[in-house]
Amino acid sequence: MTVKVTVRGSYKQPGGKLVSATVCISGAGAGADTPVIERLSFDGDFYAEWSDGRDADLSAVEAALVGLPVSLSAPQFEEIVAGALPANLTLVGVDAHGMAFAVARAAAQCGEGLGLAGSRAAGESWESTLPDRFPHNSAHPAHQIELTQELIRARWSDLELHIVDPEISAKEPFEPAMHMALDDVIARRTARGDLPPLLRFWEWASPAVILGLNQSLRNEVDVEAARRLGIGVVRRVTGGGAMFVEPGNTITYSLTTPLNFVSGLSAEDSYGLCESWVFDALKAIGISASHEPINDISSPAGKIGGAAQRRYPAHSPAPGGLLHHTTMAYDINVDTMMQVLRVNKEKLVDKPVASAAKRVDPMKSQSGMSRRAILTSFAQFLHANVPHITSMNLPGDVIDEARALAASKFATPEWTARIA
Repeated sequence: MTVKVTVRGSYKQPGGKLVSATVCISGAGAGADTPVIERLSFDGDFYAEWSDGRDADLSAVEAALVGLPVSLSAPQFEEIVAGALPANLTLVGVDAHGMAFAVARAAAQCGEGLGLAGSRAAGESWESTLPDRFPHNSAHPAHQIELTQELIRARWSDLELHIVDPEISAKEPFEPAMHMALDDVIARRTARGDLPPLLRFWEWASPAVILGLNQSLRNEVDVEAARRLGIGVVRRVTGGGAMFVEPGNTITYSLTTPLNFVSGLSAEDSYGLCESWVFDALKAIGISASHEPINDISSPAGKIGGAAQRRYPAHSPAPGGLLHHTTMAYDINVDTMMQVLRVNKEKLVDKPVASAAKRVDPMKSQSGMSRRAILTSFAQFLHANVPHITSMNLPGDVIDEARALAASKFATPEWTARIA
């Protein structure tokens, strides 16, 4: 009798990101041929980008692993994954090592149901066969040029920045799917040279869970709880982890620039450059904050927020574009958040605390200021410290294009469940 099991393995690369492999393994019971991988899918809060600007996926790697025996060693899995990774796909936060480790951990769980008792997959510690090489690999690329204070000042001084001020955003809060669409439309126009560098403060119209591009819907969100509590679920175009947002409790902004704003910088340092202003802006209201690799904003009291990025290809003569967006907790309803989010315990293995809720420390508790006062302070800081800055409203045709894109893509079940 043919036996099938579906197993899941996860691996958090130290200092990097989480990758999980959901594997359907087909076997014929004890004493038969070695079971094989029938289906496989990867998900996680890592970053993946196609050089041509399409929404990234790992289908080529997944296909290369189908049909393989689960008895392969972890280094063998790694070799196959590395060979299948397309040359025009850039990964940040994970690499073939981490992906192979996730597959190996899944295979190790199939156990006696597939006749593997006593085999490598059932009994051997994969950790002993696949020692960490992180960060000395492609998941954590080395600095190309050093991110110095001089470079930060020079890059921001050269930026002809436009800003959608908080007072402007407050006049028209947008639904979560609309915000996802606006970021994509603005970034693509910036990449073509049709829009100037823009920092846009957001105003949320309703609560939501915002999934990262590569995350699994069912493994990250309790969809039924979200529906019961009136919390929407949408997926953004960038990688990273799920964010829980609420009107009045969340501060979010996007920075879209020509791609040469971060030229020569590692992925990690591109976050440091884009967030450099906010550390000084937070300091001005009494909050000590710093960049925690790869993409978190933290204080001594805990995590304040997180950022995500995506690069858009060049359209000659324009150099291409960078989308960088950040969400920070002003206040947070922890009970509601923990009802709708499903946190993989593997994600916390290299964190100083064992609870996702305890990792977050809102700005309200640290500053004592209202959300509106903090937003006003942020805008004032930018106007005072960025040499070339102009306030603007979003063009009407940008809003119209985003509304159409929200309806055709970002508000659809197909997009939200692109990784079910």
